[in-house]
Amino acid sequence: MNSALDPVEAQQLAELREIYVTVSTAGWQRIKKLMEAQVEDAHEDMVGNISSDPMMYMRLQLRWQQREAMLRGVLEYIGNCDKQRKMILEEIAEREKPMEEVYRGGPELEEVA
Repeated sequence: MNSALDPVEAQQLAELREIYVTVSTAGWQRIKKLMEAQVEDAHEDMVGNISSDPMMYMRLQLRWQQREAMLRGVLEYIGNCDKQRKMILEEIAEREKPMEEVYRGGPELEEVA
């Protein structure tokens, strides 16, 4: 049974843990709410635009799209990091199972006489 992490796994887990700890803080929640509010504000500015200038609408639309893309990208990155962290931890737990647990429930081996 090899319970030691290889250096690559250890580095990945350390980086993923930093992200997990960061997004678990109240500070991150405030930043996330601010980003969501900025996306919503940009969307409202675009929808509420009463200018007849199509370039103005395009600028507002671009601003909203950029903010929306940034927010989605950050949230997707965080989600992917969490999935990767869980996957690595599951792989480690699987490696650390004693051999009898791995084979439990499988076909019975016949004894050779």
